Amino acid sequence: MPIDPHKIQQIPLDRVTQALYAKIFAAMEGVRRKLAEAHTGTETWAAVFAEFQGSLPELDLPAYHDLRSELGSLAAAFGQAIDAPLRDKTHRLALQVVEHDLPRVAAIAAKLNEEDAPKFFAAVSKDRPEMTLAYFETPEVKPRTRIKRSDFDRAVSGILRNRMEELERLVREDTAAWLRSQGVNCDEFEIEEEDAPRFVFRYAGDKWAVIFDGSPEFFINNTLGARYLDWLLHRPNREISALELEQEITPEKAKARTKETFDDGLDGDTIRSYLRDPDLRIAVK
Repeated sequence: MPIDPHKIQQIPLDRVTQALYAKIFAAMEGVRRKLAEAHTGTETWAAVFAEFQGSLPELDLPAYHDLRSELGSLAAAFGQAIDAPLRDKTHRLALQVVEHDLPRVAAIAAKLNEEDAPKFFAAVSKDRPEMTLAYFETPEVKPRTRIKRSDFDRAVSGILRNRMEELERLVREDTAAWLRSQGVNCDEFEIEEEDAPRFVFRYAGDKWAVIFDGSPEFFINNTLGARYLDWLLHRPNREISALELEQEITPEKAKARTKETFDDGLDGDTIRSYLRDPDLRIAVK
C-alpha cells in the first residue's frame, strides 16, 4: 500500500513553488515508472539519488547542505545493495522521498537560486526533450517565492532529514538480510557505518538538537538566540556584524532598522554642547 503524501508532514510550498513542483513532478514521469518496478536495490535507485545530489541548486544553508550529503550516502547504500530485494516499507519510503519530498525541495531551491536552476531542470528532463527551459519558466512560476531561506532550511531539517536517514537504515538492513540469505557469514560482512558525530547543532521538530564533544544528545528551545547560534556555528570564521546577523535571522527587521539607524559616536551638536559646559568637562576629568 503506497504512502499517502497528504497524510504525512510535507515541506510547505507557496503558490509559485507549488506550480513549479507540478512541472518537476510531470518531468519525472519516466523516473517514477522505472522506480515503481525497481523492488531490488539496483543501479536505478542509486542513479536517481546521485542525480539529485549533483543537480540540485546550490544554497548556503546548513540543513540543505546536509541533505545533499545524505543524498550521496543514499546513492552509495543503494549501489551497495546489488540485487537485494527491498521490503515493502523500504520501497514505499523510497518512493515518498523521490516522488514528493525531493521535487518539493527542488522547486523551492530553484526559486531561491534561479541562476543555478537551469542545471537542475536540464537533469530532471533529460529523457523529455520537449520539456525545455521555457517549459519550467511559464508565467505561473515567474514571480519570486515568498518562502524565506531560514524557514525552508528549518523545514528540511525538521521534516526530511530523519526520513532520509531512516530510508538509508532500511536499505542497509535489507542488504544485510539478503546477503545472509545468500550464505554470507555475518562475521565476513559488516555494513560500514559512520562514526557518531561529536558536534551537532540542528533543528529537529520544534527544538534544536545538540551534541557537544560526543556527549549525549540534548535539546534546547527554538529561541532567537538559538537561531543566531545556528547561523554562526555553521559558518565558522565568517565575519558578520551584529546588525547583519540580525537581518539574516529576522529579515523582516531589515526595512525597519538599517545601518544608518546607528551612529558611530556623538553628533556635532552634542559635542559642541559638551565643550561649552565647564561642569561637564570637570565631571569627566
